[in-house]
Amino acid sequence: MNRRTLLGSLAASGHLSGAPALGFGAAALQEQLAALSLYGRPADGTFASGVTRIGYSNADIAARAFITGLMENAGVLYSKS
Repeated sequence: MNRRTLLGSLAASGHLSGAPALGFGAAALQEQLAALSLYGRPADGTFASGVTRIGYSNADIAARAFITGLMENAGVLYSKS
């Protein structure tokens, strides 16, 4: 089962009815995931190649900074522990 099938099943069953609506579309999410996949992607790899990010590696730290930037730009309050 992939994410699309899972989310479609949950939506159809009403399990997502109380969830807040996303403030952006699927294309924006895909774009952000593709950008995130650059951190830890194999050399000459594509989005479909997947990623490997070992904890606290340069790729992991850069990916965390990328996500932090997205959250700050969206006005999300967060804390690090």
